[in-house]
Amino acid sequence: MPKRSALALAVLALLAEQPLRPYRMPRLITSRGKSEGINVTARASLYNTMDRLARDGLVQLMETNRKGQRPERRAFGCVR
Repeated sequence: MPKRSALALAVLALLAEQPLRPYRMPRLITSRGKSEGINVTARASLYNTMDRLARDGLVQLMETNRKGQRPERRAFGCVR
């Protein structure tokens, strides 16, 4: 059974609307007033949650790109 968390539920709700990159999610969660109950300051927990949701088959990698020497940018979407 997949592990449940408030962060995972928020991520799934955001991805149900549109594909997103993980770095945009904390800003969206905060702008919607949900950051009081969800810790969005720990970036590692967000990326671990994204990897866990992908491993569990709840989200999928939609796009990967890289510009020059910059790190890889990944966009995720909900599995429908």
